[in-house]
Amino acid sequence: MTKTFKLRGNRGNSMWRAGSTHLILLLFLAMPLCALANPQALAIMSKADEANRAKYEIAKMTMLLLDHGKEQMSRELIWYFMNDGNTRTSLLKFTAPPSVQGVGVLIEEDKGKPNAVWNYLPATRNVRRISGELRQNRFMGTELVFEDFEGLKLDKYDYRLLRSEACPESGVCFVVEAQASEAEEKNTSSYSKKIFWINRENFVIVKTELYDRSGVLAKVCEMSGLRQVSGYWRSKRQTMTNLLNGRSTVLLEEDRKLGQPFDKYYVGQQYLRSE
Repeated sequence: MTKTFKLRGNRGNSMWRAGSTHLILLLFLAMPLCALANPQALAIMSKADEANRAKYEIAKMTMLLLDHGKEQMSRELIWYFMNDGNTRTSLLKFTAPPSVQGVGVLIEEDKGKPNAVWNYLPATRNVRRISGELRQNRFMGTELVFEDFEGLKLDKYDYRLLRSEACPESGVCFVVEAQASEAEEKNTSSYSKKIFWINRENFVIVKTELYDRSGVLAKVCEMSGLRQVSGYWRSKRQTMTNLLNGRSTVLLEEDRKLGQPFDKYYVGQQYLRSE
């Protein structure tokens, strides 16, 4: 037989209130860090976004396409970035070999507006707008999809701080999970979630895990060879590895200039169409 015990009087009420307060405090402390740290996670990602926003940046790179570590193809490209307040524009154009020369992609990002992604193919001489689910399409046989060229889109994702741990190369990283909060982003993104490793000293994103729409870890992007260029931390090597097919796309920096102004022509459709 079960007996019920009751606390009576003011002393009993005081004991109940003290015990209740203690229990609530214990439950609060037991909550996972990610449930408490959304504002902190957003602040971390905002700093990571800021660290990637030099007003002017030009990078010349070699792109390697690898199959299970073996080189299959090499390409040369130039990449322009321009940041003006809440607006960020970038344009990537292949310069060699002749089979891909002139192919380009233009990304126009403006806070509060849908990103505009444009693709140019010399064979058709047409500029094509990439929107909706087309952002999931692979770009020129690489392991990159059009979506991968876009920035962090801070206003379209919810962020959670999962933990801190050692970075892949050196230092300590914040580990932050991102999931789309905006309906269109949820419906058209290639990814159900992304997990970022952000170096807590310089706020560079050194590793990103990308999970497909079924929740499977599909791709990993890694940065290596970090050093400062005109006050900004940049990597010498970026590798996107597709864990599902064993292929990788590697970007090797050949030259990079930051802070040197250039005309808006180089991040516009007129230059995108030029050959």
